[in-house]
Amino acid sequence: MDIKAEFIKTSWSNLMNDFVAKCDIAVGGVSTSLERQKRAFHSLPSRTARHPSSAAPTSINTRPSRKSINPGGTNEKFAKQFFTHSQLIEYPDNVTIFKQILDGQADVTPPKRCSSKS
Repeated sequence: MDIKAEFIKTSWSNLMNDFVAKCDIAVGGVSTSLERQKRAFHSLPSRTARHPSSAAPTSINTRPSRKSINPGGTNEKFAKQFFTHSQLIEYPDNVTIFKQILDGQADVTPPKRCSSKS
């Protein structure tokens, strides 16, 4: 097809607006949500994982800590719902968010919320 990729810098909080305005495809870690499905088509995931979102939170979820989250993503919504005993620190760069732990700025970064058909 002789097509050259052009990469568009965005953030999770601007992802859908930038996608609709500037992109043909988004790849890598963009989970399906009802809000996103209203604006774009989703392919079938190449991998799925189960997340205990309907189960009682585990001890790491209920123990007070500083959790670094990326604003605008499904992690933010999940964290605000389940990590009520924690300080949530918004960190906009999803690529280097784990460095917050190494630098002592956060204790944990919540795992990406995934879903699967069962």
